[in-house]
Amino acid sequence: MELTGKPFLIMKKTTRRMVGSAAQRFNILTACVIAELIRTTLGPFGFDKLIIDPVNEIIISNDGSTIMKNFEVRHPMARILDKLVRSMDDTVGDGSKTALILVGELLKKAQIQLMDEGVHPSSIIDGFEKVLEFFIEESEKIGMTINPNDDVLLKKVALTSIGGRFGPKVEEKLASIALQAIRYISEEKDGQLRIDVKNNINIVAVRGKSLSESEVIDGMAIVKELVSPELPKRIVDARIALIEPSIEHKLFKIADSKNVHLKMTGIAEQRQFRDEEYRILKEKVEKIIQSGANVVFARRELHEKIRPYLRKANILAASWVRGWDMEKIARATGAKIIKNLDYLTPEALGHAEIVEERELAHKNIIFIRGCKNPKAVTILLRAGIEHVLYESERRLYDAMYAIRDVLLKGKIVGGGGAFEMALSKRILEYSRQFSGREQLAIQTFARCLEIIPFTLAESAGLNPLDVITRLRQIHTSDNENAQWYGVDLENTLPKNMLEAGIYDPLSVKIQAIGAATEVALIILSIDDVLHAKPAEYEKTIEEEEYEEEMKQKMADIKEQILRSRSPTRRFTSPRK
Repeated sequence: MELTGKPFLIMKKTTRRMVGSAAQRFNILTACVIAELIRTTLGPFGFDKLIIDPVNEIIISNDGSTIMKNFEVRHPMARILDKLVRSMDDTVGDGSKTALILVGELLKKAQIQLMDEGVHPSSIIDGFEKVLEFFIEESEKIGMTINPNDDVLLKKVALTSIGGRFGPKVEEKLASIALQAIRYISEEKDGQLRIDVKNNINIVAVRGKSLSESEVIDGMAIVKELVSPELPKRIVDARIALIEPSIEHKLFKIADSKNVHLKMTGIAEQRQFRDEEYRILKEKVEKIIQSGANVVFARRELHEKIRPYLRKANILAASWVRGWDMEKIARATGAKIIKNLDYLTPEALGHAEIVEERELAHKNIIFIRGCKNPKAVTILLRAGIEHVLYESERRLYDAMYAIRDVLLKGKIVGGGGAFEMALSKRILEYSRQFSGREQLAIQTFARCLEIIPFTLAESAGLNPLDVITRLRQIHTSDNENAQWYGVDLENTLPKNMLEAGIYDPLSVKIQAIGAATEVALIILSIDDVLHAKPAEYEKTIEEEEYEEEMKQKMADIKEQILRSRSPTRRFTSPRK
């Protein structure tokens, strides 16, 4: 920009700017590319993605959150979607695929069917916001209240989440494991049910055998070896001490230590100093023995000099146990984590029927079994190869979170796209209260929900248009169970999900649709993108003028050279 003949800058010279419809189209295109990447993974017949991470490790998965977290995204819209996935994992533990797919569909139809036809983004945003206020109340009406003690129904919820990848018997086993683990850690506090899957369930995945030989341990298992092979490897009727401080030699700390020196004049004084150190260590061991503990898990070091005392007292001991493992052992056994050995009493000890060290697939694992009413448990997961272990662990977590969400919310909805079709019908009816462009936006939102059953049918190799047409017919009929009809993955006829036992947690659906709508609103409200490079890349006006001057000089020199080589100039040798 020039004023009175002198240029001046408002932004940095390196700033790139995209304005108006160009910025909106670019942002929408990026979101649609990510959504399409995830869309083909939806459903039992969804495809896998192969990811090669920065260290050349291969990941094969069809999980939306796993895919998003294991490749680097640079575009700001892609980063927003990455945050959406992480938010879904933190809140309900599942539903990230539905949220990503719906974001892409909302933005794509908003661009193609509305903005390209002259509808202003503000009208679209108003329509979507009205749906956001309406759909939660309607979702509650669609949801069916369940009996929290109905293990058969909860197991069907887990089976729906696992998604038909490992065969009926293996999936039944995984669903039973998920339900058993959730039952162990469920507890009521202040009149509310609390289920902390992340902090109270530990999965130890070990190669070897098969998935059908996985099990829930009513206690804990940690990958750790004993401090010495001479210690006992199996303790029955275990009394467990959890110790925070290290038991080792300590350096003396003296104020103003620069001017203080410890001087020993003979071997006798050195022996006396060493004996005093051993006496202090022995006192600490005696406190452990007197408490009645026969199993010790230490957060820090157990000095090698105390190991003979532990062996003599028949105590199983492990050191350098991770902090979160210590906390889970405490919740499983009822032990208290001791930070001062003076407070190590019989009341501070935890209890288990058996504590033993075993070697599985070249790993030393300490098992703590037979805990009474454990509030933390371990799932020992077995499989032949790493890929199956990884996928089964992820699906097991999905199953546990699905059961947790159903127990906390108390409501389920039909799977297979049944919930989305029922909600779409209600939103279409709601749109009749409006007119003009707002009505168009609300109707577009309703049709966007059909992308879930459409994708399920497409992944199963069915004709998705035929499937959606028949689903619309039955959902607009007078059938009292119409809201339970979803995609039958074997043919194009709708299927009653209530009879088939295919259920989804209502809370996951509400969270996925709500979060997807909010992200779509954020992206639609952006009409200006500014991208500035770091300041060190910016050049001053004088530097740019100097570069232009040098370029012109080089061009003049090049032109002179070309003229000197012109074919009109001839050289002849002189005659002899």
